[in-house]
Amino acid sequence: MIEVVAQFISKNAAFFDAYGNLVLIPSLVLLFFADYFLRKKSRIKSYKKWAFRTLIFIVNLFLGSLIYMINFPLKPMIQSLAKVQRNIGGHLEDFNFTTLPGKQQHSLADYKGKVLVVNFWATFCGPCLAEFPELKKLEEAYSGRIEVIVLSDEDPNRILQVVQKLDAPSGIGYYTSEKWMDLESFRPVTIILDKKGIIREYKFGRNSFDEFKKMVNRYLLN
Repeated sequence: MIEVVAQFISKNAAFFDAYGNLVLIPSLVLLFFADYFLRKKSRIKSYKKWAFRTLIFIVNLFLGSLIYMINFPLKPMIQSLAKVQRNIGGHLEDFNFTTLPGKQQHSLADYKGKVLVVNFWATFCGPCLAEFPELKKLEEAYSGRIEVIVLSDEDPNRILQVVQKLDAPSGIGYYTSEKWMDLESFRPVTIILDKKGIIREYKFGRNSFDEFKKMVNRYLLN
């Protein structure tokens, strides 16, 4: 349930970042008042009253959970993904990263002309590691037409130690200078850039091969 709520929030990050509290808190207060007046009504049959009050309680619980999540545990993720969402149709701020094991320096600009799948992951992130075979399958299925870059901000030796045990895509790298999103521990996040380097979509959480395939297919013919 928490994962579903987190997915919902991530897809609407810009809204929750700008208007979340402005919409959710007044809605919660109004429902509390609705419950209060409903409780005082003596003309409503008891079973109907309790049915309405139970529904209000469930909605209040959901709204309260959303308010807590967008203000505390998920706030950094919302702020980071809101930046991505607001910039769909524009360029992802360029940054340098180093590919492994050869330690070659690259930037996003090096990959213009191909659809680019940029996946931010971490060695401590189970869903990140679980989707590596899916990313490798995607890389092989679209060889020469797309580039798959999987990036972590961790120690390169730790990264190599982990990926050597995995069925991982070839574009492994690490970065130290990316501060535009500041994802903290919220991984995996995948961003799709078209052939011109334009942000087209993003996804928080684990993806399957078919989900990755749907994302890249939209931009291969453009």
